[in-house]
Amino acid sequence: MRATRDLIGQIVMRALTPRLSEAGISSIEADTNLAKLGLVDSAALLDIIVQVESEAGVEFNPVGLDLEEGLTMHALVSAFVADTDATVALASVANSRR
Repeated sequence: MRATRDLIGQIVMRALTPRLSEAGISSIEADTNLAKLGLVDSAALLDIIVQVESEAGVEFNPVGLDLEEGLTMHALVSAFVADTDATVALASVANSRR
């Protein structure tokens, strides 16, 4: 199963929904700093990683993720999608050589 950015985003949002409700936040943008709002701490991040890996069949790749800059929805989803995009690109190259 190839996970798309949209699918991964949906899984992350589903994982964040209880925390959003608790914080009284109705929506977030792609560049919202999730940690700054108190939506994601280290334990919540691990829960999200496990949930996405389990449901989407992709691995978390923290390369390029800069927690000092803030953990955004875009950055979090990209940490999963980058690996998926690379796999798709490699498969495309392999198929074009046949």
